[in-house]
Amino acid sequence: MAQETNKLNTFQLAQTIGERLKKENASLSTAESCTGGNIAHQITLVSGASAYFKGSVVSYCNEIKHSVLGVPLKVLETQGAVSEETVINMCSGAIKLMNTDYALSISGLAGPNGDGTNTEVGTVWICAMNKEGKYQTQMRRILLPREEFISRATHCALLLLLELIG
Repeated sequence: MAQETNKLNTFQLAQTIGERLKKENASLSTAESCTGGNIAHQITLVSGASAYFKGSVVSYCNEIKHSVLGVPLKVLETQGAVSEETVINMCSGAIKLMNTDYALSISGLAGPNGDGTNTEVGTVWICAMNKEGKYQTQMRRILLPREEFISRATHCALLLLLELIG
C-alpha cells in the first residue's frame, strides 16, 4: 500500500482518507501548528467531508497548545513545541476536545528564521492517533520555501494518517 499511496497527490490522499473514514463510520479532527490549517483545508476540499470531519484547532502558539489541546506546560518547556511528545499530546487533546475516532497533529519550524531553540529550521513532527490511543509519529526535515514547506508537510501528514487508518 505504501508504494501505491506515495503516488497520490494531496487531494487524492484526502479523498481516500474520506472514503475509508466513511466506510468505518469514523470521525476525524486535526490539530495544526506549522501548516496553519492547510490540512483541514485539504480535507474539506473533498465534497462530503462533513460526514466525517469535525474540525480543527490551529494552535500556532504554545498558549493554545496548552489551554485548548491540553499539552502539558512541562512538555512544552522541556521538549519544545516541535517534538514528538507535543504532537502526541496535541492528537490526544483533539480527540478529547472534538470526540473523534481519529486525529492528526503537526508542529514544525518552517523558517526561514529559527525560533530561539535548538530546533533546526525545516523540522516537522507529525502524529496520527485513534481514539484507543494507538498512534504513529514521524519526524521529517523539509527544507523548502515556506509555501512549499506547508504543502509538503500537509502531504506527509495525510500519508501518515492513511497508514494508521489502513
